[in-house]
Amino acid sequence: MIVPESKKMTRTICAALSLSFTALAFTPLHIFASNALEFDYSLTHVLKVSLLASTLAALLIFLLTFGLPRRLNEKSVAVTSMLAILVWIQGNVLVWPYGVLDGRDIPWQRFRIQGIVDVVVWVALLIVAWAASAFLSKQAAKIALLLLVIQSLSTGMDLLHIQPLTGRKNFEFDYSGEFVFSSSKNVLLLLPDAFQGNVFQELISAEPGWKGSFPGFTHYPNALGGYAYTMFSVPYLLTGQMYDKNPSYEFARRAFKKSLPGVLRQNGFRSEFYPLMFDLIDFNPGLASNLLPKKIISLAEFSFLYDVALFRSLPQPGKKLIYNNQLWFLKRLFPYNRRPADRAERRGWKARMKKARLDFFSLYDKNLAADMEAQANAGTVQPVFKYFHLRGLHLPLFMNGECRFQRLPPTRENYLTQARCCLDSIRGILDALKKIGVYERTMIIIVGDHGVGAQEVEFRFDLYQPAPPPGPVNRRLATLKAMAMPLFLVKPFGAGSGDPFRQSLAPVTLGDIPKSVVDALQIKENFPGESIFSLGEYSKRPRRFIEGAVVTWQKEAVNYEYLVDGLGWLDSSWRLVAVNRIAPTGKPSRSHEAPADNDAAGEGDERP
Repeated sequence: MIVPESKKMTRTICAALSLSFTALAFTPLHIFASNALEFDYSLTHVLKVSLLASTLAALLIFLLTFGLPRRLNEKSVAVTSMLAILVWIQGNVLVWPYGVLDGRDIPWQRFRIQGIVDVVVWVALLIVAWAASAFLSKQAAKIALLLLVIQSLSTGMDLLHIQPLTGRKNFEFDYSGEFVFSSSKNVLLLLPDAFQGNVFQELISAEPGWKGSFPGFTHYPNALGGYAYTMFSVPYLLTGQMYDKNPSYEFARRAFKKSLPGVLRQNGFRSEFYPLMFDLIDFNPGLASNLLPKKIISLAEFSFLYDVALFRSLPQPGKKLIYNNQLWFLKRLFPYNRRPADRAERRGWKARMKKARLDFFSLYDKNLAADMEAQANAGTVQPVFKYFHLRGLHLPLFMNGECRFQRLPPTRENYLTQARCCLDSIRGILDALKKIGVYERTMIIIVGDHGVGAQEVEFRFDLYQPAPPPGPVNRRLATLKAMAMPLFLVKPFGAGSGDPFRQSLAPVTLGDIPKSVVDALQIKENFPGESIFSLGEYSKRPRRFIEGAVVTWQKEAVNYEYLVDGLGWLDSSWRLVAVNRIAPTGKPSRSHEAPADNDAAGEGDERP
């Protein structure tokens, strides 16, 4: 029977809409609603882009299929409708635990069975769609309606629990004064991500020449971070505050009500932020001097959201192509280049494709140092505070022995190579300050937010004195120490390029940074912590470290609180004091003094 043109058109439109809206509207909306604070735009922006993208995709599918001969159109409608069903099944039923997409390699070999299941389901259902196209094409409208209702309800529930929007949805950072320093006084905070203190200790032990790259600096090998996660470490080092058994996303916003950059701005400084991770900073015009109203949401900002949406929607072979060893697919073509020089290099599709492998974050530290050396100037008299978040040792590893782009596996030697390249970039930044004559008038703080904590770079006990007593190594505690003890280097005001490199065993923490800076500037402000300049080598000082998950509305989290009293590399200094279970509502459901709940860690993960 010949299908009337009106029915043919209706079925084709319904099939096109069901596929395009499932893949390009509902899936991105679900991901955004569950991770709103990971993205630098609002729900309104996502709705506009997703509706536009899905409508254009539906129009394209319609134009490609409506004009086909009747039989081919019937099969294309059936296959398109089945693809919509498959995308929904893959994103909501065949969801495998690949882990957090934080730069670590996905061990695809562990998911062979899941990959086979994905392929079998997709091939089988597409064969069914092709074979039963006459029946399935007639159901295109019902399939579209059913998918629309199911996804509207589930997405609506997601949006009810969306995290509160923050200022960064409406503001962006101005990079025009990125390399302008003060001729009178500067505070420069460099944060190489995941730079483990033990890695630096290993480098300066094996290659003492590195000490000469940091004249006037004091290295604190007994430094302790507060958290194993960047999202809490950054507020901690800028405010000195630790959360009280409630690691919610609101912690940062509350903590920044009184912060180092805010206090410095109140005392005549210009406070500037140049972050890699925007969800770590409170976008408050009273906090940062280089905030501007956000005018345009670029394709670069949406590319990662749609990469993750495609990753969720496709079977495992498609996931591998999209993930591409953390280089992603769309993100490579639309890198977030903030500087005019970067944007100029990317003009045109040919240039974009040529530079596609050079992901924006891959060589960030090296490019920043090169720009700093070329453009740094003492162009203002007003005191300046600058915060730069560097890529550091964060996975994946992209730097070879020549500090050129190369994808490398996470081995200890490759971590050391990445560390050398990162330190070389930091050395370039320091050289730029010397060149413009402000090195002595700048207080420079170089700290990691936490250590790597990977087995490949676990703690080296032989690098420290006094050394731990001989005996079996507690592997779990060794990994914990690696996470908890980041790089900590400080050059005070007045120290110059002719001053020696020193080491101090003072028990400092990242939370001491605000108090240390305001005390050095003789600003009367009461911050938590201690001034690192007043702590003695063996001061008795218990310090807190919290390891644990982040609270969301979806699941309970567990965090482990430790007290470290003494030298951080000694087992005897560590004591587990509490295991806190945090309910999805954000309220502690129960808390146990250690070791009553030691078994909460699970088999094979005993807590020290």
